[in-house]
Amino acid sequence: RKRTIYEKRTTYRDQIRQDIDTILKKPPTDFDAFLRKLEEMGYEVKKGKYTSVKGKDQQRFVRFHSLGEGYSEEDIQLTLGWNLCKVTMKIKEGINFVKKIIETYAVNFDPKVINPEEILKRLK
Repeated sequence: RKRTIYEKRTTYRDQIRQDIDTILKKPPTDFDAFLRKLEEMGYEVKKGKYTSVKGKDQQRFVRFHSLGEGYSEEDIQLTLGWNLCKVTMKIKEGINFVKKIIETYAVNFDPKVINPEEILKRLK
């Protein structure tokens, strides 16, 4: 007797994980903004001792920590914090790059058009 092989269906938990990953590709500023994005996607969010979500066709709420590694509330908050840290680092790198250009080429600027000291003062 051969066994029937069924297609693997996407579970509610799989869908929640996919939606979380989609949100984290363009991460919001904090966890509350993250929860608002989930609500915009049609999820109901319940805050309590453990934050949980429920899709529109689901009967029960699913706690974040039960979704597996990387999906607990703490893991998501760490991811959001890390992304914010990376953005801050990129901004600082950009400011340092502009400062280096201004300091290197300050002698070539026409003081009537561009005042290098004023620009450097504003970048601090």
